[in-house]
Amino acid sequence: MAAAMVCRLCLGFITDKKSYRKIDSLKSLETQLNYLNLTSPGILCCFCFNKINKLNKIDLDLRTRVEKLNAEKSQLIGELKSLPGFSVKADTPKRHSGKRERSVDTPQSQHKPKRPLTKTPLKHGKSRKELVYSTSSTCSPVKSEVSTALTFTLSHQEKSTQTRMADNDFEVKVIVKYKGIERVRIVHDTKWKTLVKQILNNNQASMRALSKYQDVKDDMLSVIKNQIKSEMCELSKKRNTILATENKNLLHFDSHKLSSVLKDRAPYLFDILNCIVKKKHFITTAASVLLYGHSQRLCQLQYIVGLSLDRCGLTKEGLQLMHDLGICVSPRSVLRKKRDLVAEQKEKIKSTVTAYVQQCEKSAISSPPLEMKSSSCLEALGTVASDKKVCASGEVENQEKFDSSTLDSRNSIDDESMLKTSINSEKNLPSIEMLGDNIDVTITPSKMTSDAQRKSLHWFLVMMKLKNITVKDMDVSELRHEKNISTLPKACWIPDKCQQESLKENIKHHISHILLKYVDFLKPVKSVVPPYIAHKFIELTKTKSVFLNCELIEASENSASGMISIMQRIHELSVPHARQTDKRVIERVVFGGDVLTNERAFTAQQNMQLNKCDVDKLVGLIHRPEGLHREMNFLIGIYQQFYTEKSSSDKGSLYHLRNLINRRNVTGPEDVTSNFRSHQQFVDDVTDAYIVGTFLDNMNMEALSSVPKDLPPFSLLSNEQIANWLLKQVDVVMDCLQLNNFSSLNFLHDEISKLDKDESVLNSMMSETGYACAVCGKTYSRAAWFKKHLQKKHAFVFSDSETCKLKVNPLHSFLQMSLLLRDTIDSYKMGDGDRIVRNAYFEWLYASSLHHTKYTVWLWRMIAYVDAVLSPAESAEYKWNMTVNLKGGIQNNIPNDNCVELQVGNIKRQLNTQGSNKSFQSAQNICMTTQVVEDIIENLRKTVRSVKTKRTRPDVDKTADIEKMVEYLRKYGCVKDIEWDNFSSFQAPISKIVPKDLFEWINRHQQIASVFM
Repeated sequence: MAAAMVCRLCLGFITDKKSYRKIDSLKSLETQLNYLNLTSPGILCCFCFNKINKLNKIDLDLRTRVEKLNAEKSQLIGELKSLPGFSVKADTPKRHSGKRERSVDTPQSQHKPKRPLTKTPLKHGKSRKELVYSTSSTCSPVKSEVSTALTFTLSHQEKSTQTRMADNDFEVKVIVKYKGIERVRIVHDTKWKTLVKQILNNNQASMRALSKYQDVKDDMLSVIKNQIKSEMCELSKKRNTILATENKNLLHFDSHKLSSVLKDRAPYLFDILNCIVKKKHFITTAASVLLYGHSQRLCQLQYIVGLSLDRCGLTKEGLQLMHDLGICVSPRSVLRKKRDLVAEQKEKIKSTVTAYVQQCEKSAISSPPLEMKSSSCLEALGTVASDKKVCASGEVENQEKFDSSTLDSRNSIDDESMLKTSINSEKNLPSIEMLGDNIDVTITPSKMTSDAQRKSLHWFLVMMKLKNITVKDMDVSELRHEKNISTLPKACWIPDKCQQESLKENIKHHISHILLKYVDFLKPVKSVVPPYIAHKFIELTKTKSVFLNCELIEASENSASGMISIMQRIHELSVPHARQTDKRVIERVVFGGDVLTNERAFTAQQNMQLNKCDVDKLVGLIHRPEGLHREMNFLIGIYQQFYTEKSSSDKGSLYHLRNLINRRNVTGPEDVTSNFRSHQQFVDDVTDAYIVGTFLDNMNMEALSSVPKDLPPFSLLSNEQIANWLLKQVDVVMDCLQLNNFSSLNFLHDEISKLDKDESVLNSMMSETGYACAVCGKTYSRAAWFKKHLQKKHAFVFSDSETCKLKVNPLHSFLQMSLLLRDTIDSYKMGDGDRIVRNAYFEWLYASSLHHTKYTVWLWRMIAYVDAVLSPAESAEYKWNMTVNLKGGIQNNIPNDNCVELQVGNIKRQLNTQGSNKSFQSAQNICMTTQVVEDIIENLRKTVRSVKTKRTRPDVDKTADIEKMVEYLRKYGCVKDIEWDNFSSFQAPISKIVPKDLFEWINRHQQIASVFM
């Protein structure tokens, strides 16, 4: 048990542990404790402590009253001495000090001024020690050699010294003892009286109270200004690199780091700004503007702002205005900095494209080259090319014998697939693909003359894209086997049953989402259907893609020579090849673009096939038509087939519904390319209306908000049961609208299969010299003559191909094409390579029937690259890297050529700010700095935590338009039975295809692919 506490004076027990005081803590009551002979250690109770404290107050009151009486006495003596009868020789009474037990005689002369208090000089390197202020008369010196004492005596003070009654009642007398010499001064200035009083009461001075006096405030401001000026001068010295304007500093600008540096090196400036602004990055912004005004070398943030404003399209006049305000650098400085930033872009290109090419070439040096193909293979291919010249358009013309050396490079590349596989396995850097498109710029002079005419400039933008999906990410067992395109049956290019069923499943998914979007009673169960069609590489396709602007070539793809120079530059930049030896191509690189660019590049390759080495033949590039222009072309085909002015009177036709819902931005196939989104959305809306209307007919519902009578209780069903019920209803809708009907495709597939069998019969009797009859031994050089011989002489029966004559409702055909387009667009959004290639099987047949020649050729060639021409590894990478993801996430992929179009648009937009001063040099600087400036802006956005503006298009509620169309369509009976009178002679696009002509077309292009692809 703890011992009880006893008071030293009253000897009473202290029960409350909070109501006592220790004697050693009562330093201010030392005099009173000495009266009572109380020394530490010891404890006082609260009652005894209060009495001692009261004793201290009495002593203070006595001292104050004596001083007041002495002051009154001095005043009265002064008044008496001022009377006329006062004798000068009379003795002057002495004035006593206010202290007890000691007084200082001070002469009371009215004329002699008091000697001021002198300052004690300090030794060099010594700082003045703080004086200890106390109500006592003396204080202990800091050092024993110097004995100093400072005593403040107040002439008048109330009981509570915190409040002053009046200035006249408050006087201060200062007594200073220094080395045994005592000096006295009475303070008359109000501000210094206030200072002394604050020291007396709080043991410290308040600058806030002193700042009320203007002269003191001016002194304070002068001190602060000098300090800030010295800080600014220190920051502006050349050795400080915190605001350096090097490229790396702009790319890695950090406002938080700059804020911490300012806090350490410029505390006065930082504290002043910190008390004004709320956000920390505002401090760095304000400090940067102030520093720029002090020295224009400190312009790091101004460069960043200037580049950002220039990137956003601010004109030269606007930049100059911002420069005059101190917000950014001058337009000339922005231009110089953009030239410097070209080096950063070149460094990126060197670390990706150049490093990848060098790595492949080094890996190939350590591996011995493989042998060429056998001579028999060369002879077989040489037979095709010896008597015929194959043009880019697919036509065949007679010419002189084709040199078999033109095939060496292609054959060697095909045989080196094992070498490429080993190289790919050793690579650390990701593989690359090249993209490109032309940039067309027109310069119109403000004052046109015969010499100054309108100029049309044509350049070519080359871009690089890193592959998101490579062979390392794939299962080798899932890769296809090697195929020879020249021996493939022609029927393999027609969609088979498996592909048709796969497309049906995807169409079911799209119809399900249409119903869930517009039918009210289905909206609560929207979660039962997956939000998207997944694929095996969805985790890789949702990552953000890496792409770079590599170069702007001053050549036009419109001319043959210009396209050849473009291909040569791309080949030199991106294709790994043996540079020191035979210049053989080590690995081929995909070159993607729109169909027109592919056509011109392919023609340039054909024109260079007579050269000897691979590099000169440009065989290292693989062509690929990209998705945006493919979607546009298919949409043009839909409008060409189903959108005509004559059909305005047909109830439910596209032209009629366009007028019904007042879609003025839909004008027809001529404007699809320039206004793609509006035309595509209108087709989707019409498709949605027909599907929803058919569903309402099947469920006997009056409107979208109605509920069917035989609706199952969703609350009692599981999600799987609800999904199965919905899919059954979707199957009914598809049956009503004939969306499951692929009879024309099946008919075409069967006819092509028959022709394949006939050809196999002829090929079985083909020899080196031609076709030799197995019955009579007669030989023929041409297959057609040999076929007639077999029919007439030996009664061979060959199939006679027929054209499909099935009658199809144009509405059903429109819905099939519309849903196919929707699935193709969705496949590009998801980056689903399997669906992209599968839909190409359908689309190339539609393009053939609509006489879209170039898209027929290039969609077929894309399929050929995937299914036969390329090696299994190259084929897989070819089809799974057809999209670019600009911002990451699912369903955020876009076609490669769309990415190129965006970059071309950015370059043109910045180039247009230069007016008639456009030039190739300025366009090249913009091309090489656009992405670097984007990185600078993105880094600035992160460091200030700025919210990036959404680039996604907002979702618009089209329920009113759909409901209006559905209501109108149902007025004339069931939606599924609607027919368009002006399409009475309509024939389904695929049924127009003549199987025999298609068979010959495929055969001819297989020969072209075996030689040039």
